[in-house]
Order: sequence, then structure tokens, then C-alpha cells
Amino acid sequence: MRQESSMRGLCAVLVLGCALALPPTIAKATGSSFVAISDVHLDPFTGTDADARLLASDVSQWPAILAGVTLPVATYGSDANVPLLDAILADAARRVPSPDFVVYAGDSVVHRLAHRVRAVAPGAGQDPVTEMAVKITTYLARRLSGTFPDVPVLFALGNTDAGCGDYEVEPGGSYLGRTFPTLRALVGADRLEPDAEATWRAGGYYAARHPTLSRTTAIVLNTVLWSTKYENRCGPAGSDSRAPGS
Repeated sequence: MRQESSMRGLCAVLVLGCALALPPTIAKATGSSFVAISDVHLDPFTGTDADARLLASDVSQWPAILAGVTLPVATYGSDANVPLLDAILADAARRVPSPDFVVYAGDSVVHRLAHRVRAVAPGAGQDPVTEMAVKITTYLARRLSGTFPDVPVLFALGNTDAGCGDYEVEPGGSYLGRTFPTLRALVGADRLEPDAEATWRAGGYYAARHPTLSRTTAIVLNTVLWSTKYENRCGPAGSDSRAPGS
């Protein structure tokens, strides 16, 4: 597989060229191509009074709020801000303007989300942090769909994709439950296996009919649960916080 950029790093600046295409020989034989993007770690915070409005508003209002803020593109060592996300998606669309599908391999949410939320709203509890994680995931998903309309997106979770914290997604918790409608819209309800909602809500994994290959199922795992760094810190009192992978 030819890869425009092989770097899958901690900062979204490293995925500016992360548009992948099947080799010409395979693309010619199958007539298919795809785009792969990961590790955006979207940081929607602007350092202005717009941040309080982002926290308080439905994600549908974010484009209008963000349009009123001018920021430079985030640089190396930072998570992706919205201008960098714009650049990533524009570059991906230029490289592969009509893909058959998109793979988003995880890590939608900014690092240290709770710290970022509480810098804007001191004393904020867990619920506003989880709410912001859901909003960031939803906003990124809508941007992917807007860049590649009517193209299925196989969407996976990364270690920051949680309301609770890094490596702390809660099985059966609010973040997973509230992001399933986004997953369904990205993948396509007709492609998801019948148990996809149950498995996503339970642990952030699912199976779906492959967008281009007949009689082929794509299995999308949540390997965060297998990490020895994993903790179910937001789970019910007395729940087992050990990593399932141990």
C-alpha cells in the first residue's frame, strides 16, 4: 500500500499528508480507493470568549461560533485546532477527491480535555467534560461527512476518546451511548451488523458490511480496553478498574 505519509504521531500536524490510496495496480483491478486519517485530537478551544459559548451551545451551532474567531494553524507540538483540521481535510480531498470509503482510526478528542474545560469553566464536574467529548467527536464526524458526502466512514476509537479521560472510556457509559447515533450516520445504518448498537454501547466496537468488498465484514475493535494503562475510573463504585488486557 502506498502511503503519502507514514507518520501516525501524537500531534495532528503529523497527519496532514495521511491520505492513503490503494496501489495503482490494485485500484485499477478493484476500482476502489479510500482515505485514512487518525489522531486529529481536535482542540476546539480558541483562547477567546467563544470557548464559553462552545461549552454552552449545541454542536450544531459550533460552525457559526468558530467562524467568528481567527486563529493561526496549530504548529508542531500542539493538538489540531480547527484551522489545522480544515487543512487536513482539504488536503485529503485534494489527494483522493472521490474515495469509496474513509477510515478514521481513532483519537478525535483533545488531550487533557478536563483541564481544558475547567480552564474555561472552573469547578466544572464530570458531566460538562463528557458533554464536550461528545461534542468534539460529533463535530469531527460531521466535518468528515461534509468533506466526503455520502461516503461511508469506518470510525474507530482511540485512547483519548472518552468522557472520563485518557485510557478511561467507560464501558456502557454516557460517551459511548451518546456517540452511537454519530457512528450510525458515519457508517450507514444499512451496513452495521444488527448488534452494532449493543456492542458500541458496551465497549466501543462493532462490525459492518465492507463498503466495497462483497461478502466481507469489517471488524472495528476498541483496543484501548486491552491496554495495561486502561482504567474504568468513571465506572460505578466498586467496578473492576483493572485493564481487561491484563
